Amino acid sequence: FTSLTGMLGSTSVDGRKVAVRSLASWRDARPAPILLALARQEADATVRALAVRSATTLYARSALGGNNAPAKEKVPAAIEGLRKTWELARQPGERNAIVTALRGLKDARATAAAEKLEQELRAK
Repeated sequence: FTSLTGMLGSTSVDGRKVAVRSLASWRDARPAPILLALARQEADATVRALAVRSATTLYARSALGGNNAPAKEKVPAAIEGLRKTWELARQPGERNAIVTALRGLKDARATAAAEKLEQELRAK
């Protein structure tokens, strides 16, 4: 974990991409806040978008229980993480992925959060 997060500071764009992709497949959401921090300051648009999409995946998976179904007790933290990710999402595909992730949690709170974000999009 430490070596991968260290690679996020590499001067090589390809090195940062490799690190983001590796962290995206982490077994828990621990890398997600680190990926969001990277997205906030990343100059390369591809690395930034990859970090946002990877955080989206990690937060969505963090709500899953042992049977790969959303676990009610894990959903609130996933919603909060996805909301933070939304703040950094610039591209329509990034935003759509977040809304899709929220809807995929099959929870009334997550659906309400998805609807709120969709309303925000329509208002812009």
